Amino acid sequence: MKFKLRIAKLADVPEGHRNFYQQDGEGFRLKDEIEIPDQEDTTGLRNNRDSILAEKNTLEQRFAGIDPEKARKALKLIEDQERQRLEATGQFEALKKSLEESHATAVSGLNQKLSRVSQQLQAQMVDSAVTQAFVSAGGKRLKLILPEGGGGPVRSRVKVVEQPADSGQYVIQVFDAAGNAAADPSKALGSLISELKGSEDYGSAWDATGAGGSGAPGGKSGQGAGAGKSTIKRGDFDALDPAAKMDHIKSGGTISD
Repeated sequence: MKFKLRIAKLADVPEGHRNFYQQDGEGFRLKDEIEIPDQEDTTGLRNNRDSILAEKNTLEQRFAGIDPEKARKALKLIEDQERQRLEATGQFEALKKSLEESHATAVSGLNQKLSRVSQQLQAQMVDSAVTQAFVSAGGKRLKLILPEGGGGPVRSRVKVVEQPADSGQYVIQVFDAAGNAAADPSKALGSLISELKGSEDYGSAWDATGAGGSGAPGGKSGQGAGAGKSTIKRGDFDALDPAAKMDHIKSGGTISD
């Protein structure tokens, strides 16, 4: 995502990005210090998707040009002939059981794989929605709200649900402490973020220095604000390519005039 260094008015950028700018003369300029949450690494999910699609394409190519109805009739004829042979030798029931067990094992393995991919995608949808609401509310320290490895104060109340049922369409839903679904998930998520912002445990997530609040592990007043961060002149910053500019901002670097 690219950010313009200067804009004429805040309406020129999405609402969720307006807190990244500050008044500068008759216009607005990008703040010297902003925190941009790291994007979720979806490489594994894409690889799983590509693997499943590759298996599907292989099967389609293998059976290209085959008439499904004729194939079913031919398979039925072979099955009938094999059944008659096995019944004559008393082996039919043993073969039937073996085929049923093999089929059940294959179906179970596929269902487990699809379940894992679905859980990963749903977790990514939740984290993405929460991140957007958090940044729009001016949040600075996302890891206090969405800790690495799971957990945190919002994941238990923000879920992905299928609406309508059995439609294959999934949306974000927010639940209250009693487990009741909110009538307006978008407003409910904003309210939940506002609740955390005003809490003693997680309010420090809106403090760029990390000071204050019992939810700030290891935080000490007056420390950590800019430690190890570099400062470059605005002219040098303007000379950087877009990727280098973003790297400087994400690393906590500042710009001096």
